[in-house]
Amino acid sequence: MKKQLLRHLAAASVAVVAAFGAASAHADEVRYTAGSIAEGSTPFLVNTAWANAVNKYVPGYKITVSTVGPATRHMILTATGKMDFTMSTPNSHRLLYLQMAYFSKIKDGPKLAAALNSIFSYPIGVTQIIARADSGIKTLADIKGKKVFMGPPSSGAARTMDVIIRSHTGLEAGKDFEQVKTDWGPAMQGFQDRKFDVMVVLAAPPSTGIEQILLTDKLRMLSLEKEKFDNPIWKALAREPGRAVTAIDAKKVYGPNMVNEEPVLATSSWVELACRYDLPEDAVYKMTKAFWEHLDEAHAMAKVMPDVVNLKNAIYAMSSRIHPGALKYYKEIGLNPTSFIMTPENAEEFRF
Repeated sequence: MKKQLLRHLAAASVAVVAAFGAASAHADEVRYTAGSIAEGSTPFLVNTAWANAVNKYVPGYKITVSTVGPATRHMILTATGKMDFTMSTPNSHRLLYLQMAYFSKIKDGPKLAAALNSIFSYPIGVTQIIARADSGIKTLADIKGKKVFMGPPSSGAARTMDVIIRSHTGLEAGKDFEQVKTDWGPAMQGFQDRKFDVMVVLAAPPSTGIEQILLTDKLRMLSLEKEKFDNPIWKALAREPGRAVTAIDAKKVYGPNMVNEEPVLATSSWVELACRYDLPEDAVYKMTKAFWEHLDEAHAMAKVMPDVVNLKNAIYAMSSRIHPGALKYYKEIGLNPTSFIMTPENAEEFRF
């Protein structure tokens, strides 16, 4: 059933394409591409809901959703006009502006950051680190000598996992354990096929991907450890915009095949649907209006969606200039959203 749901979501109203900028089926149709991480993830659900609303209720426009590559790549493609919509995060936007971490080799970071506009924000969920219950892996320290999927290479998830592992255990990828380097979709399948030992899933619990694995395997979710929060490496991660720590009652959320007896601590974060700044104001206005006026259809896609996508969350954590089309809609319904914008005057206080 769960596998059928994932296939349905992948096909529903949008095509998950392997190439960007698919040709239009109709000459009078404007076609856009939205980048997303893996099927079953919160951003995939949100971006699919966005595309469904546009495709169904905004004549003349069609959106396809692509899960090819990490969100960090989608951000650059969108900022350079090669993609139209992307998942962005407050921290990735900071790193892009400052040309740090996985954006350290990028040129014109401030210009690229300014080329991304916010549409709405939402909580992506939590970094859920899972291992099979029969693997003997009970804590992060137990991953020594194991094969671990930390997220796609050069992704925000991989960077977060690297910080978590180093701050909690001192272990280093490639030295103390093997980093599995692949994309989200193949990683989920590889873990189900027992090709590696530990993987991270970035989603609002319950994750449909984890639920699928639990149909055949017992799992354990690995917890952050409070006593490690004094580590300077962890403290830097905790300062990142949009970051928090949350507790998950994994067994209550996922059922008896999740073997944790105590709540698990995990890092959570906020993300946003962003677009390239030069999309027409009228088009983005119509899309934003269609999405929010048919929110019940987005909520029907998964049981986590009502808590993830709503107008309260929408204007909570936008980290770039709000697109004029989206802003017009929000003001029309009585909202006055603001966003944090990095400038040369304030940027250095965020260089950590």
